[in-house]
Amino acid sequence: ESISGVHSGILMGPNGTDFDIRLYRWTGRWTQVASGTTNDSQEEVNYNGASGYYYWRVQSYSGSGDYTFCLKQP
Repeated sequence: ESISGVHSGILMGPNGTDFDIRLYRWTGRWTQVASGTTNDSQEEVNYNGASGYYYWRVQSYSGSGDYTFCLKQP
């Protein structure tokens, strides 16, 4: 069951890379509702959203390697 509340995501990529995270919500189509897109290897997003279906997308803007992604859902 989906409930409203804060969706939190923290991404930690390799040093010297630029990884980004984006949060999407289903609204009849997938709509981006939040993102972490700084020029860093680490990103953090906190989004207070209504109940529904969500998904996270991790993208390497520059560089590659292993990463850690932690999330907390309401």
